[in-house]
Amino acid sequence: MTTDYHSHILPNIDDGSDSIKTSLKMIKMMKQQGIGIIVATPHFYMHREASLDSYLVKRQNAYEKLMAADPAVKDIHIGAEVAIEKGISVLGELEKLCISGTRLILLEPPFTQYNSWIVEEIDEIANSRRLIPIIAHVHRYMGVYSKSDLNSLMSVDAVFQINAEAFEHFSTRRFVNKLIS
Repeated sequence: MTTDYHSHILPNIDDGSDSIKTSLKMIKMMKQQGIGIIVATPHFYMHREASLDSYLVKRQNAYEKLMAADPAVKDIHIGAEVAIEKGISVLGELEKLCISGTRLILLEPPFTQYNSWIVEEIDEIANSRRLIPIIAHVHRYMGVYSKSDLNSLMSVDAVFQINAEAFEHFSTRRFVNKLIS
């Protein structure tokens, strides 16, 4: 069964789905594409949230509303796409942002100038918190980070998540094929 580890299907929680109706359409399309397990990963920005607990309540409410609407794919797990910010590795109860039932945590590096603290935060999450980082849509940083910065990011002990869009263009397809090999 194919799993989508990075989706924004929960309604009214981030820049993904704007309603239950949209979420159900998205899930129906995913099912038609052969997706059997979906991980709902709404954005978590530490600096924007009042608290981790308020985010978790908001996420759980959106999940329950979606599940009550009887989606086409029933196997939906919750997680988060966690923005890597300075200090995220010491956030209390960071584990609650992992994909449900796992130690996997989806992390999104910033789309700003690269800084060494990004890798330091990922390493802290992996080593001190004993979580397994998944770096979100790593191919998107090709145009943001220099080649050496990208190599530094790629040197972390993590899983790298790639969107299907990466295979549309020669340069990103080449990068992804190199990453896979």
